[in-house]
Amino acid sequence: MRGLRRLRLRWRSLVRPAAVDSDLRREMEFHFEEAVAEHVRQGVPPEEARARARREFGNLPLVEEECRDQRRVNWLTDLGKDLSYAARKLSRTPGFTVVALLSLGLGIGANTAVFTLVHKVLIESLPVREPERLVVLTKANLLARGDTSWPHPVFRALEKADSHLLEGLVCRTGIGRVSVATDQGAEAATAELVSGNYYEVLGVKPHIGRLLTREDDVTPGAHPVIVISHNYWQRRFGGDAGVVGKTIRVNAYPVTVLGVTPPGFDGLDQGSSVDISGPVRMQAELERSPSMLDLEDDWWLEMVGRMKPGVTMKQAEDSLQPFTQAFIAEKKKRSRLSEYQLKLLESSRLELLPGAQGLANSRRRYETSLKVLWAVVGAVLLLACVNLANLLLVRASQRRREMAVRLALGAGRGRLVRQLLTESLLLGLAGGALGCAFGAVAARVLVTMTVGTRPGNTIDGALNWPVLAFNFGIAAVAGFVFGLAPAVSGSRGGMADSLRTRTGRLPNFLGRKLLITAQVALSLLLLVSAGVFLRSLLALNGVDLGLKPDNVLVVSMNPSNSGYGQEQIRSFYREVRERVAALPGVTGVSFGLQRVMGGSQWGSGISVEGYKNAENDRGPDRNAVGPEYFRTLGIPIVAGRDFTASDNAGGPKVAIVNESFARFYFKDGNALGKRIGRQSDKPEHVIVGIAKDGKYARVREQTPRFWYIPYEQHTRVTQLTLYVRTAQSTTTMLPAVRQAIGSVDKNVALYAEGTLEAQIANSLALDRLIATLTSFFAVLAALLAAIGLYGMLSYSVTERSSEIGVRVALGARPGQIATLVTRDVVIFAGLGFALAIPAAAGLAKFVESLLFGVKPMDPVAVAGACAAMAAVALVAAWVPARRAARMDPSVTLRAE
Repeated sequence: MRGLRRLRLRWRSLVRPAAVDSDLRREMEFHFEEAVAEHVRQGVPPEEARARARREFGNLPLVEEECRDQRRVNWLTDLGKDLSYAARKLSRTPGFTVVALLSLGLGIGANTAVFTLVHKVLIESLPVREPERLVVLTKANLLARGDTSWPHPVFRALEKADSHLLEGLVCRTGIGRVSVATDQGAEAATAELVSGNYYEVLGVKPHIGRLLTREDDVTPGAHPVIVISHNYWQRRFGGDAGVVGKTIRVNAYPVTVLGVTPPGFDGLDQGSSVDISGPVRMQAELERSPSMLDLEDDWWLEMVGRMKPGVTMKQAEDSLQPFTQAFIAEKKKRSRLSEYQLKLLESSRLELLPGAQGLANSRRRYETSLKVLWAVVGAVLLLACVNLANLLLVRASQRRREMAVRLALGAGRGRLVRQLLTESLLLGLAGGALGCAFGAVAARVLVTMTVGTRPGNTIDGALNWPVLAFNFGIAAVAGFVFGLAPAVSGSRGGMADSLRTRTGRLPNFLGRKLLITAQVALSLLLLVSAGVFLRSLLALNGVDLGLKPDNVLVVSMNPSNSGYGQEQIRSFYREVRERVAALPGVTGVSFGLQRVMGGSQWGSGISVEGYKNAENDRGPDRNAVGPEYFRTLGIPIVAGRDFTASDNAGGPKVAIVNESFARFYFKDGNALGKRIGRQSDKPEHVIVGIAKDGKYARVREQTPRFWYIPYEQHTRVTQLTLYVRTAQSTTTMLPAVRQAIGSVDKNVALYAEGTLEAQIANSLALDRLIATLTSFFAVLAALLAAIGLYGMLSYSVTERSSEIGVRVALGARPGQIATLVTRDVVIFAGLGFALAIPAAAGLAKFVESLLFGVKPMDPVAVAGACAAMAAVALVAAWVPARRAARMDPSVTLRAE
């Protein structure tokens, strides 16, 4: 009961402190008066009785304070007072407060923005049951590792086997864009095929309706059902629950909607939403293509397993190796393999990767870039914190007299340190709040610049609890760590000296000089990084692509998704070409199977008449294109001719190769008239032209050997991309091109519409983002360093004002005084340069993979960064040096 009474008293002391203090005061007065009355009863005169009682009780306010201490809640009261006092002090120095908050807010905001993207791409797990037990199945051999593609028979065999330590196994594959037709018309959507146990093994529950089950994936072609994602349900169907049980047409095939996945679940490729999921055994019907379910050499599925409870990844991986060995043995029996192919097969091994983040395609795509950006913003935050420490040191020196007065009045040094730490923590938390506001905006911009233009992207810039915890965690740590040294320094020193002067002198210790040197070094390191990334971007923009991308429209379509057969598809494309070519302002029209600068490659090996391929040569890349493809895209034909309309299925098989192809396979480079074909075919295509070398899939690629065939002579034509060169604005021509295609068939969905220039620019979006952000943060870092240098020199000039006055009085010229002041800057900058250059060389290997056409220690970038940092340091020193050079010794010495 006593403990309960004590807790009740402490709670009342917290919520009603004034009432409790009033009760305490009345109680003490009662006891005091009782003591006085007792002395009076003993015959002591009233005045003497009151004096004796006062001596017995001691100092009443002090006793009252001791009684309050017994409640164990005074620290909260003191904290409130400290916060109130800190807020008042900071409001009286708006210049210091604004500079400190902006420095810290920008540093924390930049970190918050980047960490938001880092958390969503690199850290966040799938929203499924126990994601830490998921693993991704990959294969490795002598040449490579990490390949996630598998044939369907392998999945079936592994699923049936019970010798491994996997509790469940699922497979999936993306099938790209499909045409979805409803009563409102047709439009493109993203789709995937999944095994029937997909949602069961992952532990995903439906939002409405039901999800796929094992029974929905038994017989090939017998399960015309699909599941749609929550995003697609909201976007296409407006959240209408009546969509469950409704029949729609996917690629002209009628299917029934079973249900909707829960919000937040976007599939196994984290951050990329798939609109439609169907059973794997509906592959032929939904893709409108021959079945691949029984093909043992078509590697098209990705597999994810769930380990049994208590099983380690190593144990699960070892349990799968007998299956791998059996697969290799069976492959040897069924296939004729060369010695090299046999060596590759025998080196094959099944490996497991962590699957908590799913297939982690976004992680692999952005991991290195995000780590570099995080390191950059981390350096900016460190600079902001160093600036805060310098500002707090100067502020502490200016308050030495105030601290001395407090010490003289009986305040403990610990109490003063606590007060100063409260101010720095308040600054840190306020900077965290400002950084949170800045980071919320910056995160959305960063997401848009990084992944926002990617189809199906579901990564947003919204702050969540881990990000907010990270934000205020670093704010509190920054406030405490970088406020501790100034607080301790400001609360110690000679009391008498501090009381004799209006401002105390802060000891000229090595730490301050090291902080300034670190600022210069970090700023220079960021400037070097920005310079290198800018040079890399300039090199990428200056690459000769081998084509003319200006005024070229790009539109992709796939009439097979609307139920067209091969002859209908070819007829459709011919008619589209004729109608688009007839539009006013159109100067060229053609098609291509592989999208130019789209990031994908198509290789099939090569068979060249009179040439024997090396066993480890993967061969050239290729494309199937339409008539006048090279003229439309502005690719020069250096020998021979372009494709024409007569190069169709009924004409002689022809091909065009690039210069690298001609030089590699023919000693004199004269390829015209020679025959080539796929590796598995006889050389039937006669080379009729040689095109200039260029870039095909990516700007960064080394120019590959490349060959083209007419798409009409390709065995199977489905999706093609239309290229339209115009003499008018592409913006005004796009609606007319859409209308011309729609006049052929309005039910054929169009997607990836835009310009070739925009497509090339999108392929460089990540490079542009890194160059832009590192430049921005480098400028910010240089600004912070300038503020730090200026603050340090300005304080130094004030501290040495008497010395400067004496020097001037003894005949020192203004130039000599200015040199005296700026000498420290030269020393600090020199030390910073000496630290930054080796550090940049040491970190070079981490950024080398992100660069193009330049080395990490590019001389131009390094020299430019050094010149910029030197200019920043000199500008920061100019104002204090000018003030020192203009000092009037009579005024300075009289004040001293």
